[in-house]
Amino acid sequence: MSNSFTGCNALKTINSRATTPPTIIATTFESSTYTGVLYVPDYHARSAYKNAPYWQNFSYIRSMKEYDFEVNGIYYKIISTSTNKVSVSRINSFEEGYSGDVVIPETVTYDGTTYTVAALDFNAFTGSPGLTSVTIPATVTTVVEAFFNNMATNLTSITCLAIVPPAGMTQMTSDQYANVTVTVPKNSVAAYQANSSWGQFANIVGMTYDFKRGHFFYEIIGENQAMLVRENSDSYKSMTSVTIPASATLADVEYSVKAIGDRAFYQCTSLQSVTFPSSVNTIGDYAFYKCTGLTGGLALQEGLESIGSFAFAYCSGLTSALFPYSVSSIGNGPFAYCTSLLSFVRMNAHYVNPTYSISNGVVFANKFDTKTTLAIFPGGKSQTYTVPSGIRDIGAYAFCGSIVKTVTLPTTLTAIGDYAFDHCANLTGMDVVKGVTSIGMNAFSNCTSMTTIILPSTLTSLGVKAFNNDAALASVACKATTPPVCEVFGTGTRAQTPFDITHFTTVTLAVPTGYKAIYQVADVWKRFTSIVERNSLLEVIPGDVNNDGIVNVSDVTLLIAYVMNNTGDINTAAADVTGDGNINISDVTMLISMVLTGN
Repeated sequence: MSNSFTGCNALKTINSRATTPPTIIATTFESSTYTGVLYVPDYHARSAYKNAPYWQNFSYIRSMKEYDFEVNGIYYKIISTSTNKVSVSRINSFEEGYSGDVVIPETVTYDGTTYTVAALDFNAFTGSPGLTSVTIPATVTTVVEAFFNNMATNLTSITCLAIVPPAGMTQMTSDQYANVTVTVPKNSVAAYQANSSWGQFANIVGMTYDFKRGHFFYEIIGENQAMLVRENSDSYKSMTSVTIPASATLADVEYSVKAIGDRAFYQCTSLQSVTFPSSVNTIGDYAFYKCTGLTGGLALQEGLESIGSFAFAYCSGLTSALFPYSVSSIGNGPFAYCTSLLSFVRMNAHYVNPTYSISNGVVFANKFDTKTTLAIFPGGKSQTYTVPSGIRDIGAYAFCGSIVKTVTLPTTLTAIGDYAFDHCANLTGMDVVKGVTSIGMNAFSNCTSMTTIILPSTLTSLGVKAFNNDAALASVACKATTPPVCEVFGTGTRAQTPFDITHFTTVTLAVPTGYKAIYQVADVWKRFTSIVERNSLLEVIPGDVNNDGIVNVSDVTLLIAYVMNNTGDINTAAADVTGDGNINISDVTMLISMVLTGN
């Protein structure tokens, strides 16, 4: 090939179709020819030409083909045959490039072999003026100068699904750094912003999740731990059956699915069944709220520790729920308004749950191995129910939305929680037992059939909106001689109180005889236009001879004086301690015993 192109001073382009560089000598080309462009078959050949004698003198050696294979309009170069990894390549060394929205998959199959997409080549998107967006998969670890050029003038967004920012996102234009929006996994925003390369982008935003596998979206919540979440409100709306995976793998890392996120399946009304793995320890707030298609029994698995507020509220088709012994925390009303729910079933009866117990299908909260709080009443259990003796509290949302009509409370009760009987539309009335000191906010709100409520003498506080939207309420009887403190939100006539504004003119307030004047000046109570006194509301405290509300030595002194001299202003009903209809030395003896023993 001696002197083959000697004298061809105008020669600026050479096309060599030989994959192996032909042998040439110093005089084959004019020296000026080396400033032109040498085109060779592919990138493999380009490497060979760059190392071949004299061919290497060309300033520009370009390949006519930069890839090994193409699938669905994306071009790939095999970078490892042992691990079956490929990179995304450009088509060739000319100006021909990608256009539109390019979504790169995590894996690609060609000629019977499945490859993992691990990188983007240098200049992969060079010469791509029609390119508008690129989605980079989580498996990619390097993107070395893949966007090296200023020709992708229509590029507006890059979505990178890698948890760890891939290396080499450099050599873009100032306009691209300013105007291209980069979208990354939810919990990786800070890492991308801190990265010396990716951090040059002005707009880095997070997705609502970290990664997707199959039908499900996940957020990473700890080392090798993930929570199933949703991308948006429509993510799972069309699903009729769901089996929650125990784990999900991302870029060779296996994440145990530990939680169902807040509102994950919110109002998925088509959902008819759900299966939980034992790996899940948390079900978030509103996770299955208003999944009205769920029917029959709900099988919660051992290992579950926490059920969020309203997690299964309004699941009106559920009839029973297995309650794992491992549960140690429940939120407000996790099964509120489940009007077909008949019972909770205890799992593994030979294990003792230190936090919750189940009796006759009702969930109770324990304290010191004793049931103290009624936590969840199955909404469809029955229309009549007697709360067991020993229960001290009706928990927040405990009866919320149930079909119960009559509830009998125990004398051990001291408190009724917020929203405890909210939306109990069949409840016609309630005689709150003596001993209850507080009734929470909205405790009896939306009890549209309730006509009467009797409040005990021990009541000291009444929550705001306790009787909100109780349109049928006609009578409130309060036995307390000191008007209970009413919680108020706001100021003026529009302030929210335990009662509706209409109640003050439509409801009759009955108070103990002799105490009307006190209620007429008490905050909130004074707004009732009809306040009446009733002797039946006066509660007699045996032994409270001087009628001061407590039984002590002063009562003994007064009673002795009365018995000995038949003189003194006493409460004769309270002085008859023995209850035999007479006031005598027997009453003195019993009263002394009461004071000494505290009983």
